[in-house]
Amino acid sequence: MSIVTVGALEDGVAFTTTEDRAKLRNLIRNPRCSILVSGPSWRPYLVLEGCAQIFSQRNHDKELWLQTLRKIYTSASGQNHPDWDDYDEAMIRDKRVGVKIVAEKLYGTL
Repeated sequence: MSIVTVGALEDGVAFTTTEDRAKLRNLIRNPRCSILVSGPSWRPYLVLEGCAQIFSQRNHDKELWLQTLRKIYTSASGQNHPDWDDYDEAMIRDKRVGVKIVAEKLYGTL
């Protein structure tokens, strides 16, 4: 289990990670996953179960990949990055990937 900051992306929720993380290797091996979304007090909460879609330099056009990472950043932070060129360079340097989870099942106290 990992704590990540998520944002809404199209028909799911998304976060970024790096290519060398165990969570990414696990999702590539088996895209079925769940994510818990909670508030500051950890209650109420919502669990989403579904399949992960990976957006990386390896499986998407560079512009689409970077635009997806920008959308995830904006949604998760609630604001635009002050320097998108710097952001893009950091995403390339850090080998970031976007992970989107589309819910097939929802449950919780929300």
